[in-house]
Amino acid sequence: MASLPRLQHENGNQRQGNHQKGHGAGQRPQRIDVRLGDRFRIGVAVDQNGLGGDDGEGRTDRSAFFKDELENWFVLCQSEGVEPLAWKGSYAGAIGMAQFMPSSFNKYAVDLDGDGHVNLHHSAADVIGSVANYLAEFGWKRGLAVRFDVKPPQDLEMRAALLAADVLPTFTVAEMADQGVILPPTASAVDSALALVELQNGDAAPSYVAGTANFYAITRYNRSSYYAMAVVSLGEAVRRAANGAGA
Repeated sequence: MASLPRLQHENGNQRQGNHQKGHGAGQRPQRIDVRLGDRFRIGVAVDQNGLGGDDGEGRTDRSAFFKDELENWFVLCQSEGVEPLAWKGSYAGAIGMAQFMPSSFNKYAVDLDGDGHVNLHHSAADVIGSVANYLAEFGWKRGLAVRFDVKPPQDLEMRAALLAADVLPTFTVAEMADQGVILPPTASAVDSALALVELQNGDAAPSYVAGTANFYAITRYNRSSYYAMAVVSLGEAVRRAANGAGA
């Protein structure tokens, strides 16, 4: 992956942080007034039924998260010269083809086409560059395999011990083999710790993969092993089609 330019805010800080989305349920609406210089004043009705709070059923309060995203949205509007109501996003606030939250836009988005603005709605170059920049920040290694299909240990206690690490690469190839995992020969020289990942297949038997640091990097974009496998499978299909091998 080619190195990408580092964008800076007006105060010189580099863009860095977490990319995530969330929602909750909660209490009465409140009103937040935000002033951005002398250009405009915006009153935003914040319904905590959409932003967080506690509904008595133990769901996590996400109001602080969304208030921070609201602030980041206004920072984005000011830096990009965008009217706050001009852009559309998902119900939770994710923007454009990359589906970046405002905080992720401010931290990771890059102007790869060099037109002076980051456009995640219409610029394929900016979208690809921004997603690549995001993955690189979370440890993506060029040339490293994303995952290996494996057979899990027959011993259920050994299997449970490996699965306890979830998608975090924790074990060496030797450690996995010692715990009874059967890995393909191509995994023997991999330059990454591995995680045993279980993927449920409905009524069929689950599948198992050994995820590398690159598998983990994809889950920082969306924290689901199923999401990561969908991305990997689609990418492999696109590569086969591009190479003329068919999908």
